[in-house]
Amino acid sequence: MTAAGDFASLSDGETFLLLAALVAVIGSILVTTLRTGVPPMPSNSHVAATMLALVPADTRGVIYELGAGWGGFAVRLAWRCPAARVIAYELSPLPFIVAKALQWLSRRRNLEVRYGNFMSRPLGDGAVVTCYLMIGAMVRLAPKLRAELPAGALVVSNAFTLPDWPPERVVTVTAYQNTPVYLYRQPLAAQEASATPVG
Repeated sequence: MTAAGDFASLSDGETFLLLAALVAVIGSILVTTLRTGVPPMPSNSHVAATMLALVPADTRGVIYELGAGWGGFAVRLAWRCPAARVIAYELSPLPFIVAKALQWLSRRRNLEVRYGNFMSRPLGDGAVVTCYLMIGAMVRLAPKLRAELPAGALVVSNAFTLPDWPPERVVTVTAYQNTPVYLYRQPLAAQEASATPVG
């Protein structure tokens, strides 16, 4: 029997429950997208590979994946950087559940998927931050990263810039719509720079 035939054989009550579940799933994603301004969109494979290449494989400390979506990129980060602790944040319930399942399936002990809004979480111990957000979210994120990240921390962004941050490097992914990937580095804190002897 075909899938269409299976669907047609459902009772009215089963059809209602199926449609209600579908509406709830789509509604939760829509509400979260309206709240954050960022839909849970996976990175293109070529772009993701470029982003991964900009994260040193020997990174230690904490790598934050902000807006983990469905979790695929966070898993790849954990595999690439086994000495680092990858913490991935996602606020949309269904993508979070999928990302959490991927975390479990990957068996990566250095990966933790957390439910929550990264804007309300401290990021001051981040050695690397990766993100695929939208313009509004990047505008809000830029001062937070500037205030919290330690000197030398890296930020790798898919497609969208951090306002008022000069990128250290921009890589154009010609294999996917000439998408830019931005690499930023947190400069020395003002107090450290002023303490450095001159001459």
